[in-house]
Amino acid sequence: MSHSTTSGSWDGPWCRVQTEQFGAAFLPNAGEDLGAVDNVDVFVDLKDGSRWSATIITLA
Repeated sequence: MSHSTTSGSWDGPWCRVQTEQFGAAFLPNAGEDLGAVDNVDVFVDLKDGSRWSATIITLA
C-alpha cells in the first residue's frame, strides 16, 4: 500500500484537498494549525458524483 501526503489549499475559510479519487473540504477554526486539527466535519465529493459528509473525532 502506498502512502503520500497531500497538502490542502485555501478557498476563503475552507481548506480543500483534491486527489484523483476525491475532493474534500473542511472548515478549521481561524488561525488553527492544520497539523493539529481534530474534531472536524469533512465534506467529500467522489468521482462518481456522490457527495458524503463525516465528522472526524480524534481521541486524546
